[in-house]
Amino acid sequence: CRECAFKIDFPCALSTPLTIQSDRHNHPLAFFSFVAQYLRCRVCNRLITSGFLRCLRCKFDMHLFCISKLPTTVKHGCHLHPLTLTRYPIKDYEDEGDDSEFLCDACEEKRTLSEPTYYCAECHFVAHVHCNVSEVKS
Repeated sequence: CRECAFKIDFPCALSTPLTIQSDRHNHPLAFFSFVAQYLRCRVCNRLITSGFLRCLRCKFDMHLFCISKLPTTVKHGCHLHPLTLTRYPIKDYEDEGDDSEFLCDACEEKRTLSEPTYYCAECHFVAHVHCNVSEVKS
């Protein structure tokens, strides 16, 4: 889009986006798994660095985890146990600093400590909320 500098690759442009209805916005929100430009969440006003939701009608962007009613427990396809939503920072090891690099166990991409995650206490499996988007949608 020349007007807002939004870019998308060809396969994604042809696919039907996964949409979610939220009480935080009047229109359906399309899920995007990557951020191609500088965006701010219109709910919490923080920078969007991972999967996000966008209203294609009015350019409303928000974190997936800013949906007010996320499921408290989900089942991820690549993990044996159910995952529990946590809004507390989960470090890989207790002695790590807040500035260490933390990875999502589902996609192996960087995760930010301040963002909510889904977590298995038994195995210490930590996953982005957006890596569980099919569970969040249902």
